[in-house]
Amino acid sequence: MRTKLFVLLAMVQIVIFVHCTGAEEISSSAGPLKGLQGVCVVVEIVSKGDSSTTNLTKDTITRIVETKLRMAGIKVVSKEESLQAAGKPIMAVDISIRTRDAFLYGNIAITVYERACLERNNRMCDHFVTWQKSGTFSTKRNDAAQWIQDGVIKYMDDFLSDYLKANPRTEPVQPIPQKAK
Repeated sequence: MRTKLFVLLAMVQIVIFVHCTGAEEISSSAGPLKGLQGVCVVVEIVSKGDSSTTNLTKDTITRIVETKLRMAGIKVVSKEESLQAAGKPIMAVDISIRTRDAFLYGNIAITVYERACLERNNRMCDHFVTWQKSGTFSTKRNDAAQWIQDGVIKYMDDFLSDYLKANPRTEPVQPIPQKAK
């Protein structure tokens, strides 16, 4: 009887905790995005081995990321404009690819950096990670380009979800048209 009561009380505490923590708060990953007006997009693709068969280019990934940002109403700025903006925001898209036989594997990471200073010492300033999503992948070589593009789109959707939680919009965000498969 005592064990059942303990389990019941533990479950009630968990339900209350989950309910209270989800009560219209901005998530820890969305909070730092509040007030972000625009970002400079920097894409880096690093290949080790013969990954040339993916036909994946920096331009393709840059176009995907910038299109997603613009459709959500986020301004894409040049490197020069970013240096003048508050926080000097940069969105880095890093893709590393390795090959082995007929397979490719690697990592996709999307990171937002902003400049910040210590409150007590305004001279100690640097770029800090304010949002990040990353993961690994492995796929057949002939599926790699689509697989990586889909991964970038998913991570961008996660970013936009957090961004829109921190910066609610009154007008709806238009989805990106998908290619017919």
